[in-house]
Amino acid sequence: MNTYRITPSVEKTPLLMPDSINMFVSMPCPLKIPFRQLFQSFTEENSANGKMPVYCPVLSHTHDDEVEQMFQNAASENDLPDIIIMMDLKRLFRTGFYDRFIKTGIYRGVTSPAGLAAMPEEMQKRMERHNLGALSFITWSVVTDLTAGSAAPDITSWKQLLHPAFEKSLTVHGHADKISFGMLYFFYSLMGEEGVVHYAGNIREIRHFSQIIKRLGAAASDKTRFNFLPDVAAVHIPSNKKIAVPEMEEGKDLGLFFCLVKESGMNVCKPVLDFLHGEAFSSMLRRGGCVLPEETSHSGKYIFMNLDAVIPNYMELEKKLEGLYMQHLHLPEELSETSMCC
Repeated sequence: MNTYRITPSVEKTPLLMPDSINMFVSMPCPLKIPFRQLFQSFTEENSANGKMPVYCPVLSHTHDDEVEQMFQNAASENDLPDIIIMMDLKRLFRTGFYDRFIKTGIYRGVTSPAGLAAMPEEMQKRMERHNLGALSFITWSVVTDLTAGSAAPDITSWKQLLHPAFEKSLTVHGHADKISFGMLYFFYSLMGEEGVVHYAGNIREIRHFSQIIKRLGAAASDKTRFNFLPDVAAVHIPSNKKIAVPEMEEGKDLGLFFCLVKESGMNVCKPVLDFLHGEAFSSMLRRGGCVLPEETSHSGKYIFMNLDAVIPNYMELEKKLEGLYMQHLHLPEELSETSMCC
């Protein structure tokens, strides 16, 4: 019988299970609980219908080394899950996984038929050229705390966010030791190296989104007026908080939430893909602040990463952009220590 087990982070959860459809899923923190609930219902129904069990371990950060080794050391597709859902560009490219298993066609990038048909043509072509699929996209917003004063004007564009007038005026979700290449590349695409330099210089502190949300509207002397959060977190801000979330003039940057499936397992994985592309799962993503592929037809509202420029030059770009970022990021020691991450 198929089972679904959530283990404490101190236990070792196997990454793969024999005689099962194996999934690797790395969900943004705010989506983990709704995903578990939906997935449990799906696996119970799947088992009741006598279908092949679906195994998806709930991974915490204590497993990061094991996951990294799996992606890096896999000798063949037998050493890897049947379905991979994640956002981590570094895991795809640093480990050589993309060249060995995606570029060669062992995995196929899968986007829902409705999503693929609705995407702007150039976005669709880039996805197909590089054999990548999208379960959804993750976007970020600047949340303005209206109870916090600031000498700087309110932010209405991404380029404005990168202006030196906003030096040390931004709180960002995340962890000082974890750098989002996608975010750095977005600012690089807007203003070149200066975009990365000014973004780093404008960060006052880095905190977990829950700490940022708690501080909004509170009588905290160290709060900032401008707070940079993923929308999967921003949708959880209580309605009584006095905030504003401006629409940026350039549109929203789309962070790719990959969906990859083994070519050899497409048929056996069909029930899982039907679940992932079904109404219940799509509604969970939409309520959770994600942008579905079928919503990207309004191309003027969104900015999509130039995969043609990134993929052939990923390692060089990562080294350059992260180096610039770290060189110009100066966090007070007591603030960087309070950062945490899911």
